[in-house]
Amino acid sequence: MTEPLPSETRPKKMVSRNVAIVLGIICIILFAGLVGVISYLYAENTNLQNQNNDLNKVVDFQKTVTWLNNQTITINPNQNTTEWFNASLGGKVTVTGSVEPNTVDFDINLSYTVVFGGAFPAGYTVSPMPYVVSESNNFNYQYPIISFGQSLYYPNVELVFTNLSDNSITVNMTVTFAY
Repeated sequence: MTEPLPSETRPKKMVSRNVAIVLGIICIILFAGLVGVISYLYAENTNLQNQNNDLNKVVDFQKTVTWLNNQTITINPNQNTTEWFNASLGGKVTVTGSVEPNTVDFDINLSYTVVFGGAFPAGYTVSPMPYVVSESNNFNYQYPIISFGQSLYYPNVELVFTNLSDNSITVNMTVTFAY
């Protein structure tokens, strides 16, 4: 007797070689895209963390800009010299240095302009009293600056160094702005 033949075995369908290559290329492209997106998101996350750190430094007055660094100027008797700076945020201006020859007839005045308004801006000028630390011919003046981020395009802080004596003086100074 003959044994029954098992149900006909059908040949397995195989994907053509071309289709396999195309699917492989698509997988590679998708994987490369995924790697690119992950890299981009990591870079954006790092950028946002850096921005957050910078903002925290601004809130704590830890960011500092040096406006003048060990600059030496000579001021003739009964004359003054003026320096202009831009403070687009509130903070503290510190003026440190020394005067030669030693004199008490030397003054530093700071004023700043606050601009407000839209199409027709207005402004007012403020001259704060400094916190002064002086020893012999060395000085340290600290001025508060109140600003609202409005003076981005032009100098709004004026420092005037005045010699009230009858002799020329030489001033060596550093001016920093902490914000």
